[in-house]
Amino acid sequence: ITYRDRLVYQNFVQNSPLCPINTMMTHGFILTQFGAVSKNMDYAGILREMRCAFACGSGMVELYNDYALMNSINNGKLWADLAECIAWQRDNADVLPDAHWVGGNPWDGSKANIYGWASWNGPRGTFALRNPSTSAQTLTTTYREIFEIPAYLNGKVQLTKAFESNQANLGGALTTKEYDFDQSITLRPAASSVYVFNATFTYDGEETPVETIRTDNPHSSTSAIYDLQGRRISNPAGGIYIIRRADGTSHKVMRP
Repeated sequence: ITYRDRLVYQNFVQNSPLCPINTMMTHGFILTQFGAVSKNMDYAGILREMRCAFACGSGMVELYNDYALMNSINNGKLWADLAECIAWQRDNADVLPDAHWVGGNPWDGSKANIYGWASWNGPRGTFALRNPSTSAQTLTTTYREIFEIPAYLNGKVQLTKAFESNQANLGGALTTKEYDFDQSITLRPAASSVYVFNATFTYDGEETPVETIRTDNPHSSTSAIYDLQGRRISNPAGGIYIIRRADGTSHKVMRP
């Protein structure tokens, strides 16, 4: 996972930052008895890899899972884990298109570093963190930086575990507490760990800072339609777009 994500960081986060990382397919989950892909069949390690495949926000999760191993490892529990990941991604389909990088380079040539992904859409968000090192590490940041919340918005965020089973507590991220966007936090992930959270936001002075994404496709033939990277498109397929009205205002639209 570290090798794969290092290439994502190098080729896209650093060298092509305008490319939305949720549009990439990154060979999300591979479980096989052949080749050198699965060096052991440790359930906890497999579960971490599976959750990374979904929590990174990729719009196409490719699965190479040997059904015999899925049946045999931990008495078939991986099937329920996979279903839980799929349901989580479906529940966050309106949030994950904003998936962006958090933290540093998974492998900088001499050291494995904490990294992850976050996404934000109005009142909801997702946040995943991975420590690829065999030693515990710390990351000091703010939730404004993690979720890339604009400077003109102020408020609080509260995290809840995305998966209650087999997810330890993340040091420095209390799920029983609301945090101000700009409050300094020091996260302390354990060695070789993965954490996935849902996030709920409240804002000072207003409930939601962005217009709710609409699904009824209310644009007219005279509307200018742009994707989220600012490119004008003439015949949009499914996805999230920004509609520019004639009066200069704009809103988001999701087309199934």
